[in-house]
Amino acid sequence: MQKLKFLFVLLLFFNSLVFGQKNFRDLRITVGQSIVKLAELPTANDRTEWHFADSITTDKMVKDAVSQALTKFGKQKPKLLWIMGRVEDRMVVKNAIDAINKDKIPTIFDGSNWKEYTVIGPSGVTGQLEQSFIAVAMGGKADFQFHYIPVPPYQYQYWQLESKFDKDSISKIMSVEKIKYNEKAKSLAGLFKTDIPGNKIYFQMGNMHTPKQMWVLEGLSQVFPEMRIIGGSQSDWAFQIYNGQITESTLYGIMITGDFTVSQSMGLKDKSETLERKANSILKSAISDLKTHPDFGIYFGCAGWNAEQNQQYKVIQNLLPTTTVFGRFNGGEIGRFENEGPNRAGINLLSVLLISNSKK
Repeated sequence: MQKLKFLFVLLLFFNSLVFGQKNFRDLRITVGQSIVKLAELPTANDRTEWHFADSITTDKMVKDAVSQALTKFGKQKPKLLWIMGRVEDRMVVKNAIDAINKDKIPTIFDGSNWKEYTVIGPSGVTGQLEQSFIAVAMGGKADFQFHYIPVPPYQYQYWQLESKFDKDSISKIMSVEKIKYNEKAKSLAGLFKTDIPGNKIYFQMGNMHTPKQMWVLEGLSQVFPEMRIIGGSQSDWAFQIYNGQITESTLYGIMITGDFTVSQSMGLKDKSETLERKANSILKSAISDLKTHPDFGIYFGCAGWNAEQNQQYKVIQNLLPTTTVFGRFNGGEIGRFENEGPNRAGINLLSVLLISNSKK
């Protein structure tokens, strides 16, 4: 009788272990990266001209990055393929993705032709004399939602306003734009289901170059008051490709819900600090708050920060040598300071989010 009781308890333990693992909603992320070194940037009238790799090279780079990510992911089909890079010819990118995405994985491409908008991946932080693409395959048992919404183009670039209008006119223009982006952000947030149980993270991306990212965050915060949000703004000349459809002037969000552990940290560059020291302190804060090994790291920095990209990548390698890290330099960042308080947005920031599938 005692032996039967022991076997019964052992069976219950085994079942809970097996089914508990089966139902654990983990997150899987693999990243591929391709890099091509460009010739030195030409200048005209003392101004640097932008240039990019030719179409054949660009096609190969996109396919290489996607192939790497999918190979690392294995036989399981990802739930989202998120691709970022600096590029000029959007049709080349669309055709390359269509050609290699045989399994019709839902795909978002986020691209800019602005030279500062470089990316971060397993091969390093790329600079302005390099062209690079990262492909991020995301899946596992976690729940994924992703939506986008078009936004009417910004009538004037914010840096043009002072040369065109007086202060009262500028104030009126900005007030109208703020309301527009507030409302669009709320509409986007309303597309997501928030009643799925589990820890949630939300990526806010798209054409929202500063100060628009602050207006977008205000709208999001009315719908997602407690949600962890991280994001980075593309330039006003950026474009996106959603499942083969090329669009401009859009906002998009990615919400992931699962049983993972998350920490965040963000910081503003101080003029007296090097980016190496600043990145070191921000990453250390996030690692300390996580209290377990980070499996994945998302690194969104200011486009002006990539002037010291090698120093930043050295920090990533030193502190997160076995962590899958990806990210981009942006025109405005969203995140949380020291894993606490409300989400905030601004410029000249480094915003980091760490994720672990392990329990604290």
